[in-house]
Amino acid sequence: MKDRNVELIAGFVDGILSDTEREELLSAAREDTAVAEELVREVSIHRRLRFMSRESGETDEQAVREILHYLRVGGESREFMSDLKARWARELRKRRLWRRAGFAAAAAIVAAVSVWWAAGQRPGGAVVAVVREVTGQSGLKGAPKVGDEVCEGDRIESGEKGAVILAYAVGARVELGADSVLNAPTARSASRLERGALAASVAKSPASDVSPFVMETPHARVTVVGTRFSLAIDGGGGSSALGSTWLQVDEGTVEFTRLADGRSIAVAAGQFAVAGGKASDYALKAYADGTTWVDGPVVFRDGFEEGMDNWQVVSRSSEKGRTYAPASNADEKRVQIGGDEKVKNALSIDVPRNRKIDIGIRLRNAALPEAYMAEWTTIHNTVGTVVSPVLPGVTEYRNLYTAPGAYSIRVGSAHRMRFECVPAPERDAEDGWHQVSTYRSDGKPNTRILVRLTENTFIIEVRNGRILIDDVVVRKLLPSRKIRDDV
Repeated sequence: MKDRNVELIAGFVDGILSDTEREELLSAAREDTAVAEELVREVSIHRRLRFMSRESGETDEQAVREILHYLRVGGESREFMSDLKARWARELRKRRLWRRAGFAAAAAIVAAVSVWWAAGQRPGGAVVAVVREVTGQSGLKGAPKVGDEVCEGDRIESGEKGAVILAYAVGARVELGADSVLNAPTARSASRLERGALAASVAKSPASDVSPFVMETPHARVTVVGTRFSLAIDGGGGSSALGSTWLQVDEGTVEFTRLADGRSIAVAAGQFAVAGGKASDYALKAYADGTTWVDGPVVFRDGFEEGMDNWQVVSRSSEKGRTYAPASNADEKRVQIGGDEKVKNALSIDVPRNRKIDIGIRLRNAALPEAYMAEWTTIHNTVGTVVSPVLPGVTEYRNLYTAPGAYSIRVGSAHRMRFECVPAPERDAEDGWHQVSTYRSDGKPNTRILVRLTENTFIIEVRNGRILIDDVVVRKLLPSRKIRDDV
C-alpha cells in the first residue's frame, strides 16, 4: 500500500483530515479494495481502543490493566492482536494514531499483548472480572485495587466498612458489601458469596443463546438473565448447615434454588425469598417486599392418618354465650376421620343447619411459639358452610381491618386456609397484645385484629354444614431482614 494512503488512513481515524484529504481517501478506497479493507481494520481497532480507554482508570498503568482485561475476556482474535502490533510498528515511525488513547499506555499495551500471546496462556487462569471501585479497604491485608483482574477461583474480600465493585465479562456489575467474601467462578463452579452481602445488576443480552449469570451461597443458587437483585447471608459463618440466604429482586425475575433439596421458585421484581441450610428451616416461597414475617420451620403437622390424638372436639352455642367447652357425646360424634374420592384420610365435621351451634377442634398440648402461622386444606361438601380460626382466652380485641365484600368457595374444591398470630407492633406488644391476621383461600387478607390472649392455642371452627379438613401445618414465624442495610 502506498505511504500516502497509510497517512490518509492515520489522519482519518485521528479526525484531522481536511475535506479534500477525506475525499482523496474515500476515492482511493473505492478504487483499491486493499485500501478499503485497511481503512475498516484501522477504524475498528481505533474505536475499540477509544472505548477501552474511556473505561480505564486515570493512569497509564491502570489503562493497561483495564484494556488487557477486555482483550482477554472479550474473545478478541489473534488476528486482531497481530493487527494491533503491526499498527504499533508503523506508528513508531508516524506517532500519530495513538494521540487519543495515550502514547505511553499504548506502548505498554502492545508490549504486554506481545508477551501474553507469546506465552499462549492466561496468567492466573481465565480473567472473569475486573475491579472497578474500592472503598474503605484500609487495614485489610491483600485488599483488591482498582484495575485488578479477577481470575477464575480468586477470592475477593472487602473491609469491615468497605465495598468492592466488580465488572464481570459477561455483563454483570457486582457490588460487594462491607465485611464480605466472594469467590470468583471457575470452569466447574459459579461465583459464590461466602459471607456478607452483595448487589448485582446483570445486563440482558439480545442473544437467545447467552448463558445465564449464576451466583451461589452456602444455601442457595440464583440464576438470572437481565435483572437487578441483592443477596445477603445471615449468620452461619459460611457453613451450609447454619445461617440463611436472603434474596431481594428489584428488576426482572430470578430463579432461586434451595441447595438443601434442589427445589426452585421464581422471584419477581418487588419480592424476596429466603433459604436455610436445611429444607425445613424456611418455607420456599416469594414474599412481597415489605413483608415483616416469613415462614420458618414446621413445629406441628397433622394429616389425621393416626386419628385425633392431637385434638379435642369442642362446641359452643350462641344462646349460651361464645365460650367453647368440651363437646357433648352427640356433638363429638359429628367429628370423624373420613374422606371422599379426593381425600382418603381427612377430618370430617358435620354441623346441623337447624341448630345454633358451632363445632370445632382445639389443638391440645402444643407448645406454640410466640409468633406462628397455621394453615390447613378444606373441602366444602355443602353450600354456605363457614370455617375459620378461633383463639380461645381472648380478653380484649380491636378490629384493624376487614376485607370488603364477600367471597365464595366452590363446593367440592380444595382450598388452603391460613392465619397468623404475632406479637403486636410497638407498645401494644408490651401489654400482651397480639396481632392476628386471617387470609382468604386466594391468599388475600381477610381480617386483621389486635387481641389480648390468656392461652396460646387455636380452634378450627365449623358452622352450617359439612366440611373436610386435612394437612394442618403450624410454622414458626421469623422476622424478615432488610437486605438493603448490608449493601
